Amino acid sequence: MGQSLALHIKINELLARELAAGHWRTGERLPPEAKLAANLGCAVGTLRKALAELEEQGLIERRHGSGTYVKQAPTGKSVYDFFRLSLRDGGGLPTAVVLSFDRITHPLDVPHFGGETTATCYRVRRLRLLNNTPIALEEIYFDTRHNAELTVNDLGEALYLFYQTQLGFWIANAKDSVAISAVPTWTNPLFMLSAGEPCGYVERHSYASTDALEEFSRTWFNPAVAHYTCRIH
Repeated sequence: MGQSLALHIKINELLARELAAGHWRTGERLPPEAKLAANLGCAVGTLRKALAELEEQGLIERRHGSGTYVKQAPTGKSVYDFFRLSLRDGGGLPTAVVLSFDRITHPLDVPHFGGETTATCYRVRRLRLLNNTPIALEEIYFDTRHNAELTVNDLGEALYLFYQTQLGFWIANAKDSVAISAVPTWTNPLFMLSAGEPCGYVERHSYASTDALEEFSRTWFNPAVAHYTCRIH
């Protein structure tokens, strides 16, 4: 089902999110590589590759004979730069399980996309996890004009990266509206909240660099395990 992100990229993203969440402060030393790799469930070599990329991004500093230190919190773009849900104790690596993928007639309650939109769109329903903990349900819509023959196997693990590499556009900014809503009827048992129960709710309009609306999404999240985080730099 699409291509999964390489493990060192996942580790890189996880550590970047932990830094952004303030799990480690500027100037603080990270745990020794062997301990950190064990905590993350990866080989030391994989961790070192991820750390090397974080160092290139200017987020950490590796001092020979001393350890790895936080240089600054992330401020640039990353695979999950627009992902705003975090575990209650901070951060967490996002993954997702696709529950359904359909090409449907454009619903009346979904805004029309920019450009020469078509009468149909794709709808993706996913279970979102952080560090393998189910935290949210997602319903995502995007237009079929970029590719009308997609299947679920074409989807990538990170949709914004998929849009850029496979559909030829990238998300430059997004507008979120946060509220309280009821869990949808198509909920999954792993979500641990039943249909109709109150939960956190985020409605997002995502725009390309051309300011065209390219994606509309709804997210229902469990406030007992996750919260919405807006980072201001």
